[in-house]
Amino acid sequence: MKLLDTVFLSYDRVSIAMRQAFSKRFWQHSWRVMLAMVSCCLIVWVTPVLASGGIPSQSHLESADALDSGQLDAGIDRSDSPLAQGSALFAAGRLAAAADVWKRAAENYGDHGNRLDQAKALHYLALAYFNLGQWELAQQANTESQTQLEAISAPPLLGAILNLHGQLQLVLGKPEQGIDTWQQAAATYASVGDTTGQLGAQLNQAKALQTLGHYQQSQRLLKQSLAIAQTQSEPAVKATSLKLLGMALQAVGDLERSQALLTESLIITQQLATNTPVYADQASATLVSLGNTMAARGETTAALANYQQAAG
Repeated sequence: MKLLDTVFLSYDRVSIAMRQAFSKRFWQHSWRVMLAMVSCCLIVWVTPVLASGGIPSQSHLESADALDSGQLDAGIDRSDSPLAQGSALFAAGRLAAAADVWKRAAENYGDHGNRLDQAKALHYLALAYFNLGQWELAQQANTESQTQLEAISAPPLLGAILNLHGQLQLVLGKPEQGIDTWQQAAATYASVGDTTGQLGAQLNQAKALQTLGHYQQSQRLLKQSLAIAQTQSEPAVKATSLKLLGMALQAVGDLERSQALLTESLIITQQLATNTPVYADQASATLVSLGNTMAARGETTAALANYQQAAG
């Protein structure tokens, strides 16, 4: 969970730096950024779920998350697996360096016949390429990752692969194909009870439907996603789900509901942080998202207060 929070925060820090840039063009671009963030969170979330030989354990993830910028500048913890090393670099915003680590890891795992770890490394590599804007390389790595899973049952990883595949189809001008792919991703996540993954795929699908002018379908899907989020009994999962949904509503212009859901997510996360300090970073990230929504509504003073609280 700790590394997930770090990825949220690393991208929301970019939002803090850009808080003066709220224009129509920014909000059009922000959906692509949000897609990347959702994918980042989902991909990193998969790692402990699929933990097995050679996959970073939760302790590995926590030690990777604990690396500060000075340690990262000096190098990465070589005691961690290559997947965890890349994750630490990715969380620190060093995407090209993370890509290099994951590329070498994929080659090494392939040489040793470790298909599951190779598939993971290739998918993480695709994610890094995606965030670097290298669409063709991302598509190539992601497709190769899916190929490695043909003889392996790993639904959470397959769901993440399909989710990123849909994003690539969207940025390459094939939104209809992306919608179909996200339907497959949502079904794959649902088959193993991964609510956060299912919601991420559904929210991507809803935005694509909106882009194509299918507003009623988009709203129905968002309503369905909200129902799923509200019924979650696990506070951490509910907080994350509400945040993702609030960000999605922010991107489609439903700012009032976005603010309500982000506020609800923030309250839950702050309660969690009272007893578990690791959630403090996620609370800060939610504050930034809430500030973004307030800024879009013209509530500049309230937005800045949220940004200041997040940075403090």
